[in-house]
Order: sequence, then structure tokens, then C-alpha cells
Amino acid sequence: MDEMWQRHKAFILKCVIGGIVFLIAWGVKSNMYSETEQIQGANERKKRELESQVSDGKAPSKAFIREQEQLAEAGEAQIRDLANLVASTASPKDQKIAYVRENVSLLLGTIGKQAETDTYVGLYQQVAQGCLFKLREAARSELVGRAAQSGKQVDESLGVTQAFQDDQVPLGIHGLSIVTDVVSRCLASEVGDGIDGISDIRISPRGRSRRRAQDDTQSVQSFTVRMTIEGDPDDVMAVLRSFNNTSNPANRLMVLDEITSLTRDNPEKDPVKASISLLGLHHIGVATGGE
Repeated sequence: MDEMWQRHKAFILKCVIGGIVFLIAWGVKSNMYSETEQIQGANERKKRELESQVSDGKAPSKAFIREQEQLAEAGEAQIRDLANLVASTASPKDQKIAYVRENVSLLLGTIGKQAETDTYVGLYQQVAQGCLFKLREAARSELVGRAAQSGKQVDESLGVTQAFQDDQVPLGIHGLSIVTDVVSRCLASEVGDGIDGISDIRISPRGRSRRRAQDDTQSVQSFTVRMTIEGDPDDVMAVLRSFNNTSNPANRLMVLDEITSLTRDNPEKDPVKASISLLGLHHIGVATGGE
């Protein structure tokens, strides 16, 4: 026996090792593929059930499927129409001149200087940052002056406290246009005792783009404008409700995103303080403007 082992031990060891490797491989396969086989089995059962439903006439008909597709298409059309109502539609191509012109025109129209639109657009094409700051000075001169005459307070920065990155300047101008419009309507509100002040104005020109659908080449770009409005409760609510009115061209450019807080410093006094967040919207691809 010992002689047999000495002669054939190499062969015997190979057989033993081979058997062990086979057992290991079989165990690995069982662990790895048992779940896959279960899934395949479940899929096969589901397939047989669906085939049975089709043969029994229980599956949705082609007419029903088409009806649902039409409903989905109608819903998408409604979304597109709503986006067109509440967003800038100027082309964003190249230096976004059409987009800039739209917002410059609305801003200057708010302060009664719309005739100077071409001058500011020309300045933007030469020195974009200079255009933004000069627009702020024009808006500040008008709005702060109006506020001072009626004893109201306005954050004189109007949300433009520092230079923006070059690619953010168009959004900065859009944000300044929104701020100018909102401050103007606050100063004009006379439902109750009026708006006492507009403070903590911040423009965050970091645009976020998102497609309405996976295969949609059009998208909506948005950014945030925040501020705090303080005054008579009726006037504050009137300003907040005014964001729902799309008859004003400037309202196409923004929607009320959130009322972050609504407080009253003294319960015995009327003034309330509303901190709000607005979204500036640019619906890219709806229309093409001149460059």
C-alpha cells in the first residue's frame, strides 16, 4: 500500500485537489446564480400571465393606450404653455443679447427710462459688469428717492453687492429687473398703511437648468431672488398676491417660490414681516431673438 502511494501520490493528489476545486466552483455558482434563476423564473411566470390576459381580452387595447398617450401629450402641452406665460423667452445664444435686452427694457420701463435701452445694451456688449452696476445705480437713484419721500426704507444694494462672474451677468441683470419691479410695486401699494421697508435683498445668479422631459431639447433655467418685506398686513398680502397676475410683462420673468417666514415683531402692532424667495425663469428655446 505504501508502495502504491509512493508510485501514484502525485496522481492521487491531483484528483483530490480537482475534486475540491469542483466543489468550491459548484458552491460559488449556486450562491451567485440562484437569485438570477429565481428572477428569471418570476419573469417567465409574469410573461405567461400577460400572455394569458391578452388571450382572454383583459389587456389594454390599442385604442386605450393611444387615449392615454394623447392625455400625456395634452398635459405636456399645458406645461409648455404655462412655462411660456411665466418665463423669459429670449434666445440665450452667444452673449444672450436678446435676453439681456428684454430685462434691461423691463427694468428701465419700471423707472421710466425705457428710451435708454439701446444705450445700456450697447454698454453690456462692451463692458458687461459696467452695465450691471450702472443699471443698479439708475434703479437705486429712482427707488431710494421715492422711498425717502414717503419715509420708507429700501436696501440700497438692490441685491447687487459685488461683481458677478461674466457668464452670470445676464442672470444678474434679470435679477435686478425683478428686484426693481418688486420694490416699485411695494412702494406703490396703498391697500392699508403701506409697505414700510424692503430689506435683505439677495440675488443668487447661479442658474439651474432642467429639461421638462428626458428627450426634450428645451429647458427652463432658474435662479433665486430673496428679500424681506415689512409693512401693513393687507399691503404685504397684496404684494404677495400680485405675483399671480401674468398680465404684467415683468411677471413672466418670475414666480413666487416660497414664503420662508411670516412674522410680527410685536403682537400689539400691525406691521408684519414676510421673507420671500422668488424664482427668475428663463424658458430656453421657446423663441429666438436677435443677437
